[in-house]
Amino acid sequence: MQLTPAEKGTLMHTILEQLFAELIRQDKTLSELTDSELENLERNILNGLLRSGDATFDIFSSSARMTFLTQRLAAQVHDTVLNMKRGQLVDGGVHTLGVEAGFGLPQSKLKPVQYELPLGKVTVRGKVDRYDLVETPTGNFLTIVDYKSGKRTFDYTQAFAGLELQLMTYWTAMLANATVLPPSEMGGAVFWSLQNPWIKVKDIAGDTLAELQTQADVAAANQGTYRGVLRNDEAYIDRLEGVDGVKAPFAIKRNKNGSFAKAADVVDEADLDILLAFNEAKIRQIASQILAGQFPLLPFRDGPNKTGMMYTPFKPVMMFDAMMGNQYRNIKKLDAKDALAAMQSVITDEEDD
Repeated sequence: MQLTPAEKGTLMHTILEQLFAELIRQDKTLSELTDSELENLERNILNGLLRSGDATFDIFSSSARMTFLTQRLAAQVHDTVLNMKRGQLVDGGVHTLGVEAGFGLPQSKLKPVQYELPLGKVTVRGKVDRYDLVETPTGNFLTIVDYKSGKRTFDYTQAFAGLELQLMTYWTAMLANATVLPPSEMGGAVFWSLQNPWIKVKDIAGDTLAELQTQADVAAANQGTYRGVLRNDEAYIDRLEGVDGVKAPFAIKRNKNGSFAKAADVVDEADLDILLAFNEAKIRQIASQILAGQFPLLPFRDGPNKTGMMYTPFKPVMMFDAMMGNQYRNIKKLDAKDALAAMQSVITDEEDD
C-alpha cells in the first residue's frame, strides 16, 4: 500500500495550517521558537491528528510501514518549517495573519470574487492557505502563500494559456476584501513547494559522514524558496530580503548595479496590472463559454509529454482520440516579456469590443 500524493499533501497542509494557527494564537513568528520547540509543536499536532478519530488520517497509522512513511513526511514538514523560518526573522516585520482563509465560502468573512456577464454572473470562491503581514517604514503589505506538493513557479506561458489563474485570483480576492483586512496593500502571491530539494554531494564538504550530514542539513535549511509574483516596491522587497548573513527564502536576486536579475520574481507595477487584468479577462471568457453551453473538446498540449488528458478520469466519456481527428490546443512557449505583450493585446481587444 502506498500513500497517494493527495494523502501526503493533506497531512502536510494540515500540520502547517495548525502550526501557523498556533503562532497566530501566541502572536509569534517562526523565528521566536527554537528548532526543538517547533519540532515538538509539529509532533504534538501530528499526534493530535492521528488520534482525532478523523477517518482522513486513519491510513497514516494503519501499519508499521505507514507509520514509517508518516514519520518521513513529518521530517519533511520540519525541514520546510526551518526553511520558512528564514522569512520570519525576529523583529523582521513579517508575521502570519491568517490560515485557510476562505473567500465566498460558508462562514467566511471574505466575500467571493464576482463578475457580471451578458448571460449571467460568475462567482469565484476559494481558500488561501496562508497570508502574512509585512510591515515596512512606508506601510504594510500582504503576502499570499499557497502550498504545493511538487515544485512550482509562476509560469507566464501557463498564465497566458489560462492554466495559471490561481495566484492572481487570490490577489484579486484580497483586493476585493480590503475593507475587512488590516490596513495594507497587496505585496505578493507565492507558492511554497513541500518537496524537499536534492542536496548534491559536490555542494557539501567534510572528512567524515557526520561532517557531511551536518553540511547537508545546513544546505537543506537554506534551499527552500517562495516562488511567484512579488510587487516591485522597494520597502516591501527590502523587508523580504531580510538581513545580511541569512539567505532570504524569496527569488529576489539582484544584479551588481542593484537592479533585479532576470530570474527574480519581482514584477513592475505596469506588468502587475496586466497580469490582474488578463486574469479577469480569462475568467470572464471561460465563464461566458460555460454559460453559453460551449464545451469544445480541445485539451491543451504543452510539449511532447504533457497534456490536459494525462490525469483525467473521464477519458471514456470524452472519447478523445488524436488518431481519429481530435485535436490538441498546442501551447507555445513564451518568455515573460512576450507573454505580457500577448496578454496586453488580449486586454486591448476586449476593451475595443
